[in-house]
Amino acid sequence: MKSRHIRRFVGPQPVLQPYSYLGCPETVSRVPWCYRICTPVNGRGTCGRIAPHVLKSRIQRAIAAYKLENGE
Repeated sequence: MKSRHIRRFVGPQPVLQPYSYLGCPETVSRVPWCYRICTPVNGRGTCGRIAPHVLKSRIQRAIAAYKLENGE
């Protein structure tokens, strides 16, 4: 029977490229889509990408402006 041997990287750590995606830090998931869990800061999620749950359509912006204008 062959014994299991875990290989470990020995030497300098590899450099991450700027286009590398490490995944969502909230869910520790490497999936490319957003689960909309984090609270965005300035439109960016904790992963550094644009948070899709902050984006609003033209109609949503118009409704918000109308409610602000009429005191609702």
